[in-house]
Amino acid sequence: MLPATGNMHEDGDNYFKLLYALQDLLQKNVDLVAEETVTNPFLLESINRQKILVL
Repeated sequence: MLPATGNMHEDGDNYFKLLYALQDLLQKNVDLVAEETVTNPFLLESINRQKILVL
């Protein structure tokens, strides 16, 4: 998870830099999801079956 800077523009830039870097590295489409924002239990279960944790 990227730390928030408090600056929406900078946070948005960081989000997309990470997204594009991961897609380039993995050669796959990537969805970045903050687990605490998913409220649908069926969606969360599906995500948990398919997710790849990146540390």
